Amino acid sequence: MMTRTPGTNPFHPKEPIRDPEFFFGRQNEVREILGFLRSGQCVSVVGPGKIGKTSLLRYVSHPAVLGEHGLMASECLFVYIDCRDLAGIARGRWFNYIGTQMEKQATQRPGKTIGHVESFADLEGACERLNQSGMKPVVVMLDAFDLLTGADPLDPDFFTNLRSLNTSFESAFLAASEEPLNDLEQRYFRVTGSSPFSNIFHPVRLGTLNQDESRALLTHYFTLAGLIFPNPVGQQEAVLRLPQPGRRTIAVRFRSVLDGIRARYKYYRDRPSINAVHSLVDLIVERAAGHPYLVQWMGWHAVDICHKNSDKWNNVCQERLLKRLDSLPDVQMPMARGE
Repeated sequence: MMTRTPGTNPFHPKEPIRDPEFFFGRQNEVREILGFLRSGQCVSVVGPGKIGKTSLLRYVSHPAVLGEHGLMASECLFVYIDCRDLAGIARGRWFNYIGTQMEKQATQRPGKTIGHVESFADLEGACERLNQSGMKPVVVMLDAFDLLTGADPLDPDFFTNLRSLNTSFESAFLAASEEPLNDLEQRYFRVTGSSPFSNIFHPVRLGTLNQDESRALLTHYFTLAGLIFPNPVGQQEAVLRLPQPGRRTIAVRFRSVLDGIRARYKYYRDRPSINAVHSLVDLIVERAAGHPYLVQWMGWHAVDICHKNSDKWNNVCQERLLKRLDSLPDVQMPMARGE
């Protein structure tokens, strides 16, 4: 588990999230995806760029997450394939590349190996051996599937082969793309016959985060960055609770309350205002509109500004964040949640 300390910036605007501690939202989608994969059904995750598809693939394949959804990490195999890599190598080496990635994952399990893969027949043999050794299901995650498109259409046999892995073995595909697979198939891929490759996939649309999810993410990250601190144990009650009648004298009770106030002042003297942080959270939730990339981007800049202006935190941070919004990156408008 990754941990952060005050003074560091935990936001991830330029890279996918790999640690489950930093992943928020998407729980309905996670349940849906893993429920279908558990039964051997292929799943296609569809959403615009920077909406969080890669982070979702990484999250659902994490051992702790698998365990929460009834899948033992020691009894299944999730293999991540970045189709950007496939697009950069010769077609004849694709099955070798997929087999190599399978081997890397399999060899992390005691006694599991798949052997060398050079052809589709070798890949079939690898899936069979994995199933026989108790690895069920074998899930091949095809991230950025759109990038297999191009001027040179894929051979229909490639898709026929992939489809047969799903029908012949306890294996499944989890593909991520910006466009639905059936649209990609019709536009770019030479697929013939009455059973298109896309038909074996259950589509899951990935939209924006809701406000509660965005707030939970920001609050957690700001706490890791050292901008939100828990109240000292017992001090909040000491300040807010009125003196109660009892045997102690009024002077003793009053001194107790003053001690609590002094402790809180000392604790927060060099720390940012909680109200100011909540104001920033509200601002980001409103401006980012639930788009995960924009939440991460704005959160990173908010932490950066706060760390550089800690001496005048209350008055400066929000104004400077608003100024940085002028350089807001151009991202595709997200789909409405649930569309």
